[in-house]
Amino acid sequence: MLLETGNESIRFKTTPVEGAPDMNSGEPEMLILDGQQRLTSLYQAIITNRVVITQNAKKYQIKRWYYIDMVKAMDPGSDLEEAIFSINEQKVITENIGRDVVLDLSSEELEFKNLMYPVCMVDEYDEWRTKFWEYWDYDRDKIKFWNEFERRIIKGFTGYMLPVIVMKRINPKEAVCQVFEKVNTGGVSLSVFELLTASFASEDFDLKTDWLKMKSAFKPFKVLDKTSNIDIIQAITLYATYQRRKDQESKGESENLLAVSAKRKEMLNLSLSDYQNYSDQIVEGFIKASTILVENHIFNSRDVPYSTQLVPMAAIMATLGNEIDNVGNKNKLIRWFWCGVFGELYGSANETRYALDVVQVIDWVKANG
Repeated sequence: MLLETGNESIRFKTTPVEGAPDMNSGEPEMLILDGQQRLTSLYQAIITNRVVITQNAKKYQIKRWYYIDMVKAMDPGSDLEEAIFSINEQKVITENIGRDVVLDLSSEELEFKNLMYPVCMVDEYDEWRTKFWEYWDYDRDKIKFWNEFERRIIKGFTGYMLPVIVMKRINPKEAVCQVFEKVNTGGVSLSVFELLTASFASEDFDLKTDWLKMKSAFKPFKVLDKTSNIDIIQAITLYATYQRRKDQESKGESENLLAVSAKRKEMLNLSLSDYQNYSDQIVEGFIKASTILVENHIFNSRDVPYSTQLVPMAAIMATLGNEIDNVGNKNKLIRWFWCGVFGELYGSANETRYALDVVQVIDWVKANG
């Protein structure tokens, strides 16, 4: 899945595919939204003509070349996957603690002799084919063997039709996110947090690192064990939209008031400045919410009936600040909390409920009597 560049509302920090040269030629025409691992693997194994740096099962870095056992690949009774294998940087397989050489492909002649085709030559097979024929002195059977290998295996690579979804530059962020999640049913979901991470990176801000700092701040508070990065973004968006609405009211702009919201569209439109301005207050809001719940004998995240209720609660805490220390205000907040629990108000889609509660609970707590 690719995204056309040029949309001013979607600015991501870009890096070339790993192993590809950095052309330094300005903005790329396309960004890879999904399929980066696959394209990186294919690029490194087929295009670069260099040894591939990868990891083994124990996560140790290793360097490998990839080959196709031509005989196995042509055997109709053999699995094609079993015909493709990797070999070390020296292109030699040994056994008996390195004493005995099982397979040596360290030269082109040895590749020809052992009928082992290098994957890195898939896109340059004309050159390899000529040398292969010369090595076998244009043997009729070897030419026939090669022709069939090229038809069935090489053309299978070069003629493969790769399905591609291209998101146009006119598509808004929320459409990009929605389309990705609809088509990416088996992979890692491209969440709002991931999109904001890429967007903020274009302004040299590392959202993931900031989230790790928040997790560290939450660690002493067991009620917050299940708080996610999306919870944080939702709470900040609620708080930011609420602040904009209050600014309008203070200026007497009672008509066309901005909506308080934490829906996907508003989260994706969260600016870096709003995030930086309000994130500390929201973190403190979550911690205050946790403290109040502990005072009411809710000590762990598993004791919180609906963890999603902490999202508007944090935004409410951030708005009220020290006002929540008033006993009457705190009692009102707890009444709201238990009404939400026993009314099962946070058991399903919550974005509309978040917005209503932030506005109404703050007004109620601040009201006299």
